[in-house]
Amino acid sequence: MSEITKDVRNIWKRLFDHTHFLNGEINFLLNEFEVKRGDKEVNELFLIVENITDLKDTQIGKVNKILDTNLQELNENLAESLSLSKRILDLEGKYKEDSTLETSRDKRKIIWDQFMSNITEKYSEINNSYEQKENNLRIHYTDITKQTHH
Repeated sequence: MSEITKDVRNIWKRLFDHTHFLNGEINFLLNEFEVKRGDKEVNELFLIVENITDLKDTQIGKVNKILDTNLQELNENLAESLSLSKRILDLEGKYKEDSTLETSRDKRKIIWDQFMSNITEKYSEINNSYEQKENNLRIHYTDITKQTHH
């Protein structure tokens, strides 16, 4: 019976006890990350912290100074644009209230329409006159040709 329990224990260890395999894998990972890479990640993190500190200490002041000058110039340009826009709106309101441009435009349109209708009338009168004269000449020549043939 003791041999059977010994065999069962050995089978159980082989099937369910993975400590030896896991210890080997853990040692491999530790060797891979600690020994081979060394302090590479730690050094990179320190470099990042140094860069951030440098940016905070030196570059933020420069950026603030540049922004102050550029924003002031931008603010002046915006104020000038606003005043020009206001002047344009005032002029537009003045011309809308005055409305002399619109009335003169309407008058010119009426005059143009009258001119065009007069032109078309005269054109049709000329066409009618021409057709009338053409008919008269035809009749006259047909009469002459009838008289000469008789």
